[in-house]
Amino acid sequence: MKITWFGQSCFRLHYGGQIVVIDPEAAPEGIDGVELVSGADRIVRLGAVDVPAFDAEGWAPKRKLRMIDEGETGEPEVSRLDGGLVIESGDEASLVLLAGAGEAAFGLWADDAVLVVAGADALAPAEAALRGARVKLVALAVDGDVDAAVARLKPLLGRAGLMVLEAGLALEV
Repeated sequence: MKITWFGQSCFRLHYGGQIVVIDPEAAPEGIDGVELVSGADRIVRLGAVDVPAFDAEGWAPKRKLRMIDEGETGEPEVSRLDGGLVIESGDEASLVLLAGAGEAAFGLWADDAVLVVAGADALAPAEAALRGARVKLVALAVDGDVDAAVARLKPLLGRAGLMVLEAGLALEV
């Protein structure tokens, strides 16, 4: 998985063998919108009604594809979460993008996930995620006081790693 943050809630993900672009309209000035979405297999807008809601109660881990599963795809599934998205594939860890003040209940479904925290408004849901699940990595995408955001999340990290994303630079997980 490769995560590139461009600013605000705009991301380009190489995930599950596909390219997923999130919120291309939120890209800052100076980012070529055509280049941003070029080659994308899927473009997702946060809060879009055409994205199905995530069902935390009915969730089951995706089965990894085997050689016998020829013809099936490990295509990422994108679901809407209150204040963000959940992206899952049988080939990679789940990715949970928090981009606003949501009220999602975090539990077993978020264990070993990569948690992407986009903006200071998403810090409270990120704290809830770290209290309710054992995430693998927190990728922090904030403009402004990064030190305050790190200080806020650090006591809750447990075994999770913490990376600070820099706009325009990719993080390979």
